[in-house]
Amino acid sequence: MASPTNSLNKPPEPAPASGPATRPCKVSVVVATIDRPALLREALASIRAVERDGVAIEILVGDTGALPETKAVAEAFGAIYRKVDKPGCAAGRNAVMRLATGDYIAFLDDDDLWTDDHVHGHLALFEAQPELGAVIGQVLMTDAQRQPFYEPWPRDLPTGRRALLAPMLSGYFPQVGATIVRADVVRAVGEMDERLTGGTDWDWQLKIAKRYDIGFVARTCVLFQQRPT
Repeated sequence: MASPTNSLNKPPEPAPASGPATRPCKVSVVVATIDRPALLREALASIRAVERDGVAIEILVGDTGALPETKAVAEAFGAIYRKVDKPGCAAGRNAVMRLATGDYIAFLDDDDLWTDDHVHGHLALFEAQPELGAVIGQVLMTDAQRQPFYEPWPRDLPTGRRALLAPMLSGYFPQVGATIVRADVVRAVGEMDERLTGGTDWDWQLKIAKRYDIGFVARTCVLFQQRPT
C-alpha cells in the first residue's frame, strides 16, 4: 500500500455528517477475527454506532481463532457468529459472506474502527449513481493508541468508468473497511481466493474494479491501525 506523503501533528477536522439514505436498507458487515476479543468488542461497537436514519446493520463474525470468549463478544452485539476451522482472513470472510442478507456488503478488520461518518455517504452515492458496483471512502492511519499520524487517505481518486482499475494496478490498495459493495455485485464476483497467502481483499477488489464502476466519498470512515515497524 502506498503511504501518504503529508503528515499532521493533530487529527484533521471531522467532515460534515453525511445525509441519510433516501430509502431504508440493510448493510451486512463482514468481520473476520482471530483471538482478539477486546479489539473485536471495540470494532463491533463502532459498527453499531452507525445504525440510524433507516440503515439496518447485520453483523457477521467469522472466527478463525481458538478463544471461547470471541463468540460471547459477537453475540453481545447481536452478530451472527460462525467458527471457521480453515485458517486465513479470506476463509473467515467467505464463511460469513455466504450468510449475508443485506442490500450491501461492508467489511471491518477486528483491529480497526469505523467512524460515525461511515456508511451513509456511501449509500447516498449509490443512490445517486446506481451504476456503481462499489464505493470506497477514506481511512485515517493510527497507532495502537488510535492516534492518527497521517491526513485522511487517499486525498482523492479518479472518477468515471473503470477509472479505479489503473491506480489499483499501480499500487493503490483500497482498505477493505472503507469499501461497501452492492450485494448483487458480490454474488457476481464470487468469494475471496483462499489459496492466496496475502492480499486476498485487494485481489477481490481488483475483480470488482475490472467489471464495475467504483465511486469515492471523501469522508474519513475508518481508523486504520498500523502495526509497529
